[in-house]
Amino acid sequence: MKNRLQKAFSHDMPTHLRGTIKFADNNYYREFIKTFQSMHETGEVQKVEGVENIIMNQVIQGTEYPLSEHCGITEMYISPSVEKTEIPVNTEFGEYIWDFYRTQSKNKIQIKNTTNDIVHIIIEFDLENENVNFSYKTSPTVAQSITKIVETYNAALELFSYLFKKAMEEFPQYFEHLRKSITFYMRIIEIEKCFGIAFCPQNITNEPLDQDKVAELYLSIVKGNIIRENRGIDNFSMDCCDEIPDNVKAGTMLSVCFLSDFDVEVYGVILTVHTVNVVINVLVDSVEEDVIDNKYIMKTRDTDISPMYISYKGFTTEKCQKYEMDKLTSDYNEKVKRYSDAKTLNQQLKIL
Repeated sequence: MKNRLQKAFSHDMPTHLRGTIKFADNNYYREFIKTFQSMHETGEVQKVEGVENIIMNQVIQGTEYPLSEHCGITEMYISPSVEKTEIPVNTEFGEYIWDFYRTQSKNKIQIKNTTNDIVHIIIEFDLENENVNFSYKTSPTVAQSITKIVETYNAALELFSYLFKKAMEEFPQYFEHLRKSITFYMRIIEIEKCFGIAFCPQNITNEPLDQDKVAELYLSIVKGNIIRENRGIDNFSMDCCDEIPDNVKAGTMLSVCFLSDFDVEVYGVILTVHTVNVVINVLVDSVEEDVIDNKYIMKTRDTDISPMYISYKGFTTEKCQKYEMDKLTSDYNEKVKRYSDAKTLNQQLKIL
């Protein structure tokens, strides 16, 4: 006689599983039927009450064999079947594969990725009304790097263009957040490259002050722009051993160059910026000798017609800072014009 257990111990995979649920009484069974129908209609996870045990069998080559038995069940939930779906898109960074999970209820098909993703997307197909609804939420702080944020945001735009090209054309404002965010994070990446550092995505905030710092560093360090600040100086000094130029006397208007360094904290990282500064429209008010410090002190002021302002250019190293100053002093009249013509940060942002 043929051994029926031979199939059970073979290497063939089960074709399917079959389970039996035993309830405490018929009332719990009837409630289960209602719960199952509710799950089918809503597509939501439902809790099942009154389950005593579950027996699972496996079917191999048409024959059913015991697999497992679960007793003493305290809680049980049922949910629609979930099918993993991959959607690849081509981006400027290469191929990006979106992992979605598909569920279906009576009148709706829903695909969504996990809430742990940098961009959480939910797409719903309304089968009854033949509509498609979708939403997305960005969570940049879950990313491991700023570059990963840019890659994911770019992939999200490519996905939306692939699925909802007409909607993107008709309602571009709904996608403007992603586009502006990509531009913002790309600037941060360029700053990272210049300073040789890496920002932590968990420290990125929406604070306007931090965003202004990023904009200023990007324009000054990355783009190499000269930035004007509408402020002046009260005085400047020269060593007494240096001969005072003829034009440095009370009542003369001139410009003054100097070097400076400042630290700026951006998203938890302290960066040192080395600057070359030119003060424009400096009116010498008086020249005094400081015998104790062996210096000449030139006190300054400006006028309503020609207010004083400072234009600066930033560098990441002292070497580059000194090189700029050497160029400035070697051909002062030509080079200083670039500083006197500089625009403020807000003016430059408008045309950036």
